[in-house]
Amino acid sequence: MDSVRQRRLADTDFLSTPSRPDTKTSNNDASSISSQKIPKQNQLKNIPGSVLWTVVVVFHVSLFLFVIHRTTTLPLPKKTSSSQSDVFEEETARKHLDAITGLGQRPVGSYANENLVKHYILNELQKIQQQSLANLHAIQIDEQNVSGQFSLHLKSNFLTVYRNIKNIVVKLDPVTEFKDASKHSVLVNCHYDSVVGSPGPQHPWLIQAYAKSVKYPFASILGQEIFQGGFVPSDTDYQIFQKFGNIPGLDIAYVTNGYVYHTKNDRTEFIQPGCIQRGGENLKNLLETIASTPKLADPGADRHGNMVFYDVLGFYMFVYPKRIAAILNIVIVVCSLLLIAKSYLFYGNSSKGKSSRKSLLQLFVAVLALFVMWISIVATMLASAFVLDRSDHAMSWYNHSTNIIWVFVIPALTVALFVLICTKHFLYKNENLFTLEKLYYDANVVVWSSLLALLTYYNVGSAYLLSAWLLFSLLFRLFRPCIKGHILRLLAGHFVALCLPTLLTLYMSHLSLLFFLPIMGRVGSFIVPDAAVGVMIALPIIVISGFSANIWIVSSGLKKLVGILSVVTLIGFAVILFTDYGFPYSLDDKKPAYQRLMMKHIRRRFHDAQGNVSHTDSGIWFISLDHNGLKGVREAQPEAFKSCVELKCEGPYCGWPYYYPMLWIIDLRKSAYILLNTELRSPSVEVKLENRKKLSAKEVELTFSVTGPDHMTIFVMPHQEASLVSWSLSEKAPQLAKVPEYADQRVYFIYYSHAEKPAEPWTFSMIFTVPEDWQDSATITDIAFAGHYMHGGLKETPELSALEKKLPKWAAQMLLSSAAINHCLPSRVSTYILQKKGKLLYCGNRIACSYSGVLITRGDNRSVNYMRI
Repeated sequence: MDSVRQRRLADTDFLSTPSRPDTKTSNNDASSISSQKIPKQNQLKNIPGSVLWTVVVVFHVSLFLFVIHRTTTLPLPKKTSSSQSDVFEEETARKHLDAITGLGQRPVGSYANENLVKHYILNELQKIQQQSLANLHAIQIDEQNVSGQFSLHLKSNFLTVYRNIKNIVVKLDPVTEFKDASKHSVLVNCHYDSVVGSPGPQHPWLIQAYAKSVKYPFASILGQEIFQGGFVPSDTDYQIFQKFGNIPGLDIAYVTNGYVYHTKNDRTEFIQPGCIQRGGENLKNLLETIASTPKLADPGADRHGNMVFYDVLGFYMFVYPKRIAAILNIVIVVCSLLLIAKSYLFYGNSSKGKSSRKSLLQLFVAVLALFVMWISIVATMLASAFVLDRSDHAMSWYNHSTNIIWVFVIPALTVALFVLICTKHFLYKNENLFTLEKLYYDANVVVWSSLLALLTYYNVGSAYLLSAWLLFSLLFRLFRPCIKGHILRLLAGHFVALCLPTLLTLYMSHLSLLFFLPIMGRVGSFIVPDAAVGVMIALPIIVISGFSANIWIVSSGLKKLVGILSVVTLIGFAVILFTDYGFPYSLDDKKPAYQRLMMKHIRRRFHDAQGNVSHTDSGIWFISLDHNGLKGVREAQPEAFKSCVELKCEGPYCGWPYYYPMLWIIDLRKSAYILLNTELRSPSVEVKLENRKKLSAKEVELTFSVTGPDHMTIFVMPHQEASLVSWSLSEKAPQLAKVPEYADQRVYFIYYSHAEKPAEPWTFSMIFTVPEDWQDSATITDIAFAGHYMHGGLKETPELSALEKKLPKWAAQMLLSSAAINHCLPSRVSTYILQKKGKLLYCGNRIACSYSGVLITRGDNRSVNYMRI
């Protein structure tokens, strides 16, 4: 009897005493394995919960703190030195940056941009040209004046047209006898937008050069696939070169502190010391490597192919072809599944009446139990998001990111452990711990091996994270015979084997949150940010919990731990719901996390079918760019919002003067329009219908000439029975802009900008198809022409400035503007006018922003003509 007791394996929570060796277990019980005499090396004592969970917390917290340390560690900025001309110096770069930003707001077309900044850059380039060694280098400086167009798809299609945009191009040639010295060049194009930092689309030698040359590697194919998957509501300037020039390249940027992106706090003091040093050194080393390699002229076999690339906390960069990654993934999957199949077939045939079928059934049940646990984790995240949203405490993590722990991480772990307790009690009540630990280990490997095979089939490069987990898990499986029931060996082997994949997962999760949390403040009204962030948090928890479930389930004290975590969850929610710590926005300029608002002073005029004014109004238009809307601002300034009227969708693009095609993310119910009695005196866009020509029985061509400010937008909304099939603006067919369901419109969005004022009006034509019985006098389309005044005296109004001063400190205005709109319903030709002023939210013309070589400070006015023809 004593020998039996020595072999007894009991869980202090739920495991009952196993049956005696000669006791038979019913063959009908498919949810548990009969207790047999277990070899000594397979005996496993119950893992004390206090030991296990102390190790779990210390392990993950230590790795996460190390991740934070690595992501916040920057090199020391180097000071300006006359003796080291070949060394990048942050102090010198900051002097130029401060000089340019000190010139004030510089939208395209402004005096500051077209004259002051341009002359500053040219003067500095001329100094470099004069100081260069003529016997080594030849420096050419060219100022271009370019016009053109291109289509963009940033969630919503729109066409960009630009005229007289200034580019400053500098060409550095070696003085050499080689004839091909100037035939192959490296282009460095800079902008100041913050986007995910990752090299991009083909030419694998480029990323190899990056990995080989840079001192501080920071790149991951995960970032590239996030952009390509459409998970980011923007894109990078590199797409212009890739899409329209088929030019290979690398897209490099810095992603920290996205809270100040395109806000009043987007200032140089928020660029961390060492940030420019790191980026400058990396770029310098990369350029030297690319410019000196013969692959610049002829990449050879490296011209095509895709690479898997990722850095390990900035220490080292892994780069290998996707085909190699696919082979590695397949080998890992096959080895993992073969070992499990062999183990279960062998175990089933040799376990005294235990069939292989029953063993595989047990494995299948364990797989289902894991899925239940993971579904419960996601459901918990969504439930937390629902509670926070319904209680008006959405985005509590926006200012205090630590709130993620209380509202997402701990509740998810609590539910996961509760599911394990129920599984252990109802399915494995009489199971020995060795078999239970092995069962969950194998079930998890089956699930993730299957998923890795699927990701490999679909050529997903970021599957490297999953392959790392399975590879080290496979190595741990080879170590398992050495455990022999020893708890410390099991724990040591488990945590050592999973240290690197856990570190990589926490690293990429942390970087993803650094990037996406600020974005949640400008994704619009319709996305529930807590649900989005909750799902993001759920992914790493699902992976980590899957590879740890085999350890968790054989520990003692699970019920006590669930109770403790439940209390912590309740306390965390109470703090968020009943204290200011749950307030989503910041009052501290040192840590700016403001609510993003757009304010526009507008005037609207509505015309009847004969072109007469039937209604006019003027007011301040408020738009919130996040899910919370204007509730907080209304509560802070109730007097200012007394004269609000309901916003309606009237006219093309709902009749509101958007500078950027963002209507699809805006819920008009979360906007506000405060009526005023003031008259806006900004000039209108002058539009003339030059010609209306019937090309055939089904085609009508309309030709317009437009004169207006340096930024304009056009909204084209064809009649229900008409279609816009082509235009002179582009060789490609027009693409409809994305609109919300409430708009119920077919509308096209065109963005126009110019720098130097063109000598001639902007003239273009559009061709519409109509039914054969279409009357010549019938309406074909509604068209809105909007002019945006982004600089000068027309930029602001006293009413707008006065209301801005009344905003709460935690609200950051993104677009100050004045606007007037004339809404017409004529049978042939009539005019709507929309005028706006203020700060520009987005730089719609990426070519203009990038090539002008300046930091665009956002500001705009606009006037719009709506024409129904």
